Amino acid sequence: MSTPILWLLLILVISGFLFFDLNVAWNHYRNTQHDADAGWPFVRWWAQENRGKLAMLCGVIFVTSSAILLQEHTLRLPDIRSRVVLARQALWGMALLLLVGAFLSFDLSVAWKHYRNTQDHAVAGRPFILWWVKENRAKLAILCGVILLTSLPLFLPEQTLLLPDIRSLLALTRRAKWAGGAIFLVGAFVLFDLLSWRYYHSGRGEAATGVQFYQWWIRKSSMKFCAAAGVACLVLGGAWGVNRYNNQLQLKSESSGYITSAHRYYREKKFQEATLELRNAIKQNPGDYEAYLWLARSYWQLGSLTEARDAYREALRVEAKLPSAHLELGRLALIMKEPAVALTEAGEAARLAPENVEPRLLLAQIQSGTGNRSEALEQCRTILEGEFSSPELRQQLIVLLLRQHAPAEALHAADAGLAKIPHDQPLRYLQAQALEDLNRFDEAENVLRSIAADTAAPEPCLALGDLMIQRGKHQEALKEYETALRRAPNHDRAMNNFASVNAEYGFDIERSATLAARLYNRQPRNPTVADTLGWTLFRQGKIELALPLLRQGVAGIPDNPVHRYHLGAALIKSGQGAAGNRELSTALQISEAFDGAAKARELIQLNRS
Repeated sequence: MSTPILWLLLILVISGFLFFDLNVAWNHYRNTQHDADAGWPFVRWWAQENRGKLAMLCGVIFVTSSAILLQEHTLRLPDIRSRVVLARQALWGMALLLLVGAFLSFDLSVAWKHYRNTQDHAVAGRPFILWWVKENRAKLAILCGVILLTSLPLFLPEQTLLLPDIRSLLALTRRAKWAGGAIFLVGAFVLFDLLSWRYYHSGRGEAATGVQFYQWWIRKSSMKFCAAAGVACLVLGGAWGVNRYNNQLQLKSESSGYITSAHRYYREKKFQEATLELRNAIKQNPGDYEAYLWLARSYWQLGSLTEARDAYREALRVEAKLPSAHLELGRLALIMKEPAVALTEAGEAARLAPENVEPRLLLAQIQSGTGNRSEALEQCRTILEGEFSSPELRQQLIVLLLRQHAPAEALHAADAGLAKIPHDQPLRYLQAQALEDLNRFDEAENVLRSIAADTAAPEPCLALGDLMIQRGKHQEALKEYETALRRAPNHDRAMNNFASVNAEYGFDIERSATLAARLYNRQPRNPTVADTLGWTLFRQGKIELALPLLRQGVAGIPDNPVHRYHLGAALIKSGQGAAGNRELSTALQISEAFDGAAKARELIQLNRS
């Protein structure tokens, strides 16, 4: 427990005790003293009458304050347990004797003062004891009953007392128990305060009745009762809050060790071990939404998508206002082909975190996947007005805009990103792609050449080659592919593109066939590689070897017009004119502007004639 909370509890307890004691003493002082009601004489009288009580209070304050201030130090007090070894029954019996003795000492002290002030005969111990027993018969009976009920279980631990099991008969919630405690304390205070009957009775003679006393007591003690009830509620409410805070803190500290280990395993990509640690954390503290959230992420990495979805839902059950959980659950639902769930979760994440770009980007991706192009573009335009937390989010937005055939917005987003990060290569590639889609080929070429000058990677040369193919500059495209191949001799795409273009427009067919065969040995199931090898064999005149490979290319990617053009030309060359014409016609139906479309039309005309 923290030091400020301990200090607050200490101040509350001491203030309540002093307020209660001074109130009782003030009533007695006004009834017994004849001088004027003044504060300072009363304080002197109270301090003189309560010297022992004040000494005990100072001792309690000193010991408690020392324990609070020296929480990390050891007080040099005698170790009583090591010097006196007692059985358990003896320890409980000693505690009972101490409590009873303290109660009797306090009560006899108060009664002795009252006896001396009210009795006229000589003060003596035996008459006082007889008077005290006579005046406190009910109190002594209750005390003896308490001692009996408490002593029996100590000396008869193996016997069952025929008493009702209150816990089983009355099942109360925690709040009801605290309320019962407050009522008990206020009731005890009222019973104790009602002992002022003796002062009231002695001051008014024998004619005083119970009804008059209660009227007087309610009139004189109403504020006192309200104050006592307020103090009791505050103390018990504070104790309940501290208890609940400590319980939550203890559960959190017990589960935090497991979560720390899980984070370490997650960073090391040991997702199975991470899930075990997170399950242990949840067993210790079922209300820890962070454990559920990381458990869902670990399940996702393991490929257990259903378990990940359930863990996300548990995290949201514990804490519904988690934008990250809604966002990740939306992405998971999109992967699991549940677009309606994904749309709902992404919308909730956007509502909880309106300044975050990621939920809106996910909404745009979902709407794009479901064919709502206008809504997706509207969402993208809204995203463009916000701030991006990372360049990767901006790149995802630009790719989405390009897929939605909005190159102008994509170029605007790329330019805005490059204004902040001028040398970001992925953004420069996307800028070139947007310029190409806008038919601004010279600007796209300049961007790609600047990237090629800044890096030795083959990718900018490949992008330049693709751009030259689109512009119909095949010899320049072949040079760019040759440069990419020099930069990375074993690069799959560089090998494939060079072999394909060189077989069509180059002069070294043997080199194309060698590269295509080597690549096909590495990727025999790749339809693009199969088409490239088949086309190089066709260009060498090996029609029978080329046809199976070209058919593999068409079967792998039926919507590729270039593959169908290659297969149609080979079929016509092998004497299958009708089949060849069908493939060429299908290629032209797919696209009328692919590389080789003019030759496809020419072959169809020649084959018909």
